[in-house]
Amino acid sequence: MKNRILSVMVIVLFMFTSIVNSQNKNFIRAQPVEIFLGSTIFDPDSTEFKMIAVTQVWAGSRNNGTSHNNLITWLTDDYRKLWHKSADNEISDNWGGWNFVLSKDNLHYTFGYAKYKLSVGNKYIFLDYRDDRYGYYETFGNPFGHPADIMIRYDHNTEIFEVNSYYSADPPPGSWQKINNGDTIKIWELKEMGSPSTGKFEPYAPENLIYSYVNGKPKLSWQHHYPAEYYWIGYEIYRCITNNENPTNFIKIATVGKNTILIII
Repeated sequence: MKNRILSVMVIVLFMFTSIVNSQNKNFIRAQPVEIFLGSTIFDPDSTEFKMIAVTQVWAGSRNNGTSHNNLITWLTDDYRKLWHKSADNEISDNWGGWNFVLSKDNLHYTFGYAKYKLSVGNKYIFLDYRDDRYGYYETFGNPFGHPADIMIRYDHNTEIFEVNSYYSADPPPGSWQKINNGDTIKIWELKEMGSPSTGKFEPYAPENLIYSYVNGKPKLSWQHHYPAEYYWIGYEIYRCITNNENPTNFIKIATVGKNTILIII
């Protein structure tokens, strides 16, 4: 009798464990990274992925909080070059890859808020992560697939990259998207999160700032950094009248919009 009871308990425990694993399999992660990399159909044992920033990179910190309001960012020279070797035809459960700056560790290369060029050999695509909501998408709506993770695989037979917004051992049918050589994946579009937010990114300083006079009044003109794209913002302009070589008492005299490139004051 005891043996029968024990057998029934083992069977029930096995069934319960199987159900739990089945429910969670779509979000089981073999490694704590946000970009998973894999490859198919190739003779060598591994494929080398290379990712290089083509814009400025912003680092970030959650600043001891879980809210997007706590996020702080700053321009950095770090996180500009990343490499990863992927075993060919490896099951996706074992894929490795790259970690995002808000969840970085000492085991993986780290990427930040930036636009990157991802390449295998002479084939490449671009990944654009310049959305300060990334890492918090689940608090802004219902992101498509996983809130942060993506899977990228390279097919050596077709020489085409494919991307999946899920991280899953068994992603939904049709969820792999082919990406043409040279095309750009914008993370906010892939996750179906609408327009990006860039308010927390430090702007580039204006370039070619010129000081002149018009009808006896000072004129300032400048150019935006190129390619500035989504993170153009306005400027606050301050003035100080002094004979001191180290002026300190500045007064704000104007606020200009992101499309303004000159002002007469």
